[in-house]
Amino acid sequence: MAPECCPPKCESADFRRIIDTPAVSCDNSGSFGLHVLTCRRDFYFAFWCLKSLWYFSDIQPRLVVHDDGTLTEAQLELFGEHFRGCRVVLRSESDELVGATLSDYHHARRYRFDDHHPLSLKLFDINIIAKEEYEEYIVVLDSDVVFFSEPRELLGNISRKTTCVMADVGHGLAVHPPRLAEFAPDLTRSRVNTGIMAIYPAVLDLARIDRFLGNLFRCKPEHVDRALIEQTCYALLFSGHQEEYRFLSRAYHLPFWGVGNWTQACHYFGETKPLFQFQGIQRLVRGSFGSRLGS
Repeated sequence: MAPECCPPKCESADFRRIIDTPAVSCDNSGSFGLHVLTCRRDFYFAFWCLKSLWYFSDIQPRLVVHDDGTLTEAQLELFGEHFRGCRVVLRSESDELVGATLSDYHHARRYRFDDHHPLSLKLFDINIIAKEEYEEYIVVLDSDVVFFSEPRELLGNISRKTTCVMADVGHGLAVHPPRLAEFAPDLTRSRVNTGIMAIYPAVLDLARIDRFLGNLFRCKPEHVDRALIEQTCYALLFSGHQEEYRFLSRAYHLPFWGVGNWTQACHYFGETKPLFQFQGIQRLVRGSFGSRLGS
């Protein structure tokens, strides 16, 4: 079955062994939902992310996996087998619900459908579906996050139902801040990295996002980093809640400084993804988590 799951070309010997780990359970009556957007290419990344979280945190949240439309039947089956009771939202299902919700928001609809970027699902679909299913508080993870020890800080926020977000090393915005200030002066929160977030879906203000995207689309394309639009929209939303949406500590970081005993989780984004395997997985395999990989 493994070849059907389309592993990336660059992989370590241990990369696919994550599907040898024992299945875990999801508690659909839990106090929060855990949402992950993933794709065919990132399937194994998502498994390492989630299995490492379950192992180090000893939690059983309600898990909602959002398919970007590329997951194979084999991959969908493996999610169901390994995360017993998880909810998988197919792209066709989310298209229908999100399309209806965004019908009056032209620019938001353009970003999600007409001029589609996959990360638009992380902004719109996750929050809209969470609200539709009466989830007041959720945790959102990127597939390329690895947990290396008990995420005490994140678990503390979850137990208190307080919000938090990971910090970036740079401004993390789709447009350079001085240019952005010309049409979004109320965006006062930079350095937001949406690889790890604990949020209230009610923070999604569609009217505000639609106005912002309308202004953003007037910029010259070469001035906009499309891969950071979703993160910039979250930064705008969090700007209205400065005191609530606080940054996680440096125990949750990007891989530029390596991984130490102080690391609780690391986000291997973009061009740093090869380090997910050759730094992140190797460290996990050498530690206690390696015993779960079997022979």
